[in-house]
Amino acid sequence: MANDTKAPRYLLPKPTRRGYEVMPGWGLVEFGLIGAGAGVGAALALGVHLIGLPIPLVGVFGILPVAVAGFLAFPPPTGEPMYRQVQGAWDYLHRPRVIVYDWSAGDD
Repeated sequence: MANDTKAPRYLLPKPTRRGYEVMPGWGLVEFGLIGAGAGVGAALALGVHLIGLPIPLVGVFGILPVAVAGFLAFPPPTGEPMYRQVQGAWDYLHRPRVIVYDWSAGDD
């Protein structure tokens, strides 16, 4: 009975995401990125096709924007999707920096 003193167990809530998730880790923003990539790819493929370039090149111009959007939207197993990392870096770089300096302190 002397060793029955266990540390209390606390239940930690799972972090929640703002917004609607269609699938785990995939919300409307991620599907919007894929849709925008598909739209840009279709427009580029049509433009390249109208110029008269070969079909394989048309396929590359059509698939490349979708692949880039998928890379930006795909959530890795242990972190945030790339578009959120880019957005966080942008916010950090454009944040005003305040450096606190004590003018009354001496130069000792």
